[in-house]
Amino acid sequence: MERSELIGCTNDKSTISDTFIVDNNKVTDVKVIANGFGSYFSSASKHLAESITRSTNTSEYYMDTRQNKHSLYLNPTDPNEIHRILEKCKHRKLQVMLVLAYHVRMSAY
Repeated sequence: MERSELIGCTNDKSTISDTFIVDNNKVTDVKVIANGFGSYFSSASKHLAESITRSTNTSEYYMDTRQNKHSLYLNPTDPNEIHRILEKCKHRKLQVMLVLAYHVRMSAY
């Protein structure tokens, strides 16, 4: 048994009606039927769009602004700031790590 049969969906076109009602008239001309469907769905979407009330909120209102604990952001720095931080360090190993981190970061530019 095919999937379409399992869900009750078939491609049997013989069950599709040859006659449709367009503008309160029975129609068999496929062009008139197609235009009737086009008119119906384009006007339905227009009416639906008109029924949506405009929001006074900005787009930022709908964004999730919670902090992401997995996010990393580095503020821009300059050599003077790095020098001030290194002068405050009491441990030589930490000074070396900061200098290396600074040079790695600068080489990325």
